[in-house]
Amino acid sequence: MVAINLEAFGGMMPIQDERLLPNPNAALAENTWVYSGTLDGFHEPVPVHTLFNPATKKVYRIPITYYDKDHIYDSYWMEFLNPHVDVIRSPTLGDQYERYYWAQGQAGGAIPPRYNTKERIVAGQPPYVLGIPAPVVKPGVAVVGGAAPVETRIYVYTWSSTYGEEGPPSPPSDAVVGNVSGTWNITVTGPTAADMLDRSLAYTNIYRAVTTTTGSATYYFVAQIPIATLAYADTIPSTTVSQNRTLESATWQGPPANLEGLVSMPNGMIAGWRGSELWFCEPYRPHAWPAVYVIMTEFPIIGLGVIGQTVMALTTGNPYAASGVNPGVMATSRLTQYAPCLSRGSVISTSVGVAFASADGLAVAVPGEVRIVTRDMIAKDVWQNLLALPTLRSSPLNGGYYTWGSVVPGCFEPSAFDNASFLMEDFSGAYTGGFVDLNNERVAYHKLSHPGEETENVITDHWTGEVFLIRSGKVMWIDISEPRDREKFRWRSKQFNMLERKNLAAMKVWFDLDNTLPALNPVRDTSLNQSLKADQWGLVRVFADKRLCYTAELREAGELMKLPSGFKAQYYQVEIEARIAVSKIEVASTVKELINV
Repeated sequence: MVAINLEAFGGMMPIQDERLLPNPNAALAENTWVYSGTLDGFHEPVPVHTLFNPATKKVYRIPITYYDKDHIYDSYWMEFLNPHVDVIRSPTLGDQYERYYWAQGQAGGAIPPRYNTKERIVAGQPPYVLGIPAPVVKPGVAVVGGAAPVETRIYVYTWSSTYGEEGPPSPPSDAVVGNVSGTWNITVTGPTAADMLDRSLAYTNIYRAVTTTTGSATYYFVAQIPIATLAYADTIPSTTVSQNRTLESATWQGPPANLEGLVSMPNGMIAGWRGSELWFCEPYRPHAWPAVYVIMTEFPIIGLGVIGQTVMALTTGNPYAASGVNPGVMATSRLTQYAPCLSRGSVISTSVGVAFASADGLAVAVPGEVRIVTRDMIAKDVWQNLLALPTLRSSPLNGGYYTWGSVVPGCFEPSAFDNASFLMEDFSGAYTGGFVDLNNERVAYHKLSHPGEETENVITDHWTGEVFLIRSGKVMWIDISEPRDREKFRWRSKQFNMLERKNLAAMKVWFDLDNTLPALNPVRDTSLNQSLKADQWGLVRVFADKRLCYTAELREAGELMKLPSGFKAQYYQVEIEARIAVSKIEVASTVKELINV
């Protein structure tokens, strides 16, 4: 008996010849979803938010009340023109202000990292610049009255924000000798009006040095005064002051103005980068980024990802791994593999490592090694032509890697030319994408396509893990858990070798129907060359030695289809173009043999 029996469908493995593929795998799998074993299509994305600014390239969702996926529609949306903006929540547990932090690098010039509270975001109030500046003028000190003994005092002061974020200290005052019981009058200088407004500065903190019994001097907190108050009279004994907290912010500074991105890490740490510098904030203090924590890499950093306690820095050369529970004691290593990252948007953190697009294929970096997970699935030359690698935007989806090319800005300044005459943006990669399962060889690779509508970005919702797309001025949700309209998909089998030239005569296709399907056209289309129309559920095609010999509409599951006779072929392929879930395809050389398939 000569027969083809297709079930437990799989994805593409472009590294292999179509004649040598495993039976479940496909020569073509476009917009297909095969996790259940049936041949199905990706669910149509559903709109969840209309952008206030159609030019928006990145969004971040803030739930109004509930944080589960059932309440995605009940949300506030932050919108950004820069597709690379990284937004993270406050690492402080139970942050009463519900602060959000973001960085956007050098888009349009160095734009300092910023933050805002949920209340201010909802009210449409502008964000603050992240980081508290150091006063540049040392405090003045004058002592009057009192009685001996005398002591020598040195003062510094810091500024802090409405939200308790403290900055680095001023230069120390001159050492002043005076009576211990005297009144020590301290004068300070206020911040600029711009810093007051942009950083929400609210208080001045005064510290003074107290010499311990061992001879070391430590700055202890004396008092906090309103930022507009420029003088303070200190009459507190040193024995009392030495019981107060010490100055913590001596090495603190704001993040670099051109910090290019942020990722959250365990233990309240945030990592960021600019150029070849890997930066870390003080744990649980996103406003403080001590320069002593900076780690240098040999190559410029393209993006960051996190696995466990390790931040992986993907560069234009070798990846770097920095591991630890505190930024002051990070263990850093340069991975031996040369694996340049081709796209910042391709970097995602997964349970198996940090995935990114490399020249050799989809790579996954973990401490100690980089694996090309598509090595046995997609050849290097094929990989570089499947996707617009430099433009990729990606997210984890169902344990796989979901990615689309995106729109690339043009090379001309938009105001320099007549926009109708010069192409200001490149849309070439924005209509195609891909899906790669990181573990399942049967699922393998699937091509994604959406002609006529550009994908501006792919975004992971940090509350639910759901995946959003930005298309046509809307945020679209890829919801794979609910019954949705299916995207039209196309799947073509391997080339089955009949061992000798044969004529296959009969076929059945088994499929499932649901209430999302359109009404069928009463008249069946019997033409050989046709594409799936809006009033059709599906088409099946048969190729004999790569030539199309049969096309039929799918209208009834298990319907007997008689294939054309009068020729023989060595290789046969079956193709499905449909919007229904196909569970089985049976093909045989006679109707009688079909019964036993």
